[in-house]
Amino acid sequence: MCQLAGEACDGIRPHPITTRKFITEVMLPKAALGAKRAGRRLEQLEVAISPLVAVGEDDAELGERVRDVRARIAFYASTRTYRPVFDAHGWGGLVDRLHGLSTQQRWEEMPGHIPDEVLETIAVVGTYRDVARKILERYGDFATRIEFSLPVRRPGDAERLRGVIRELQGRGG
Repeated sequence: MCQLAGEACDGIRPHPITTRKFITEVMLPKAALGAKRAGRRLEQLEVAISPLVAVGEDDAELGERVRDVRARIAFYASTRTYRPVFDAHGWGGLVDRLHGLSTQQRWEEMPGHIPDEVLETIAVVGTYRDVARKILERYGDFATRIEFSLPVRRPGDAERLRGVIRELQGRGG
C-alpha cells in the first residue's frame, strides 16, 4: 500500500500504532519506490502522523493517561493485522500472547502485558511541558502534518493544549 501511495497519492497516513522505526525503515522506503516509479520524489508526499499521546499535568495524571494508552496498544497488538510493526521490534511474541487473551475475552488483563519499552516506543509520553518537544524529536524530521487528541476535562486543559499546539507550530522554538 505504501508503494502505491508513493506512486499515486498525495501522501501517507500511518496508523497511530505504527512506530518511527517502522515508518522510516519500511513505509517510507516503499513509498519512495512508488514515487520514483511515478517520476516523483518522496519529499513531494505528505506524511500525516497521528501518534498515540499520553499527557498529563503531573505524574499522577500522566499515570492515568498511560493506563489508557497501554489498553489501546494491547487492543491493537492483539489484532494480528498489526503484527509487522511489532515484528520490526522483535515483539511478535507479544502479539501472540495478547491475541490469545483477546480470544478468551480477558481484556482487563491485557494492558498489564505492555512493557514500558513498547509503551514508550509506540506512544509519546510526557507532561504538557515536554510533549511537543518529544513529538518533534520523534517525528519532526519527516512528518509534514501531526494530529492527535488530548483530553480537555478540567479548567486549564484547553490552554495547555493550545500551548502544545503553539510549540508544534513553531517547530519547538
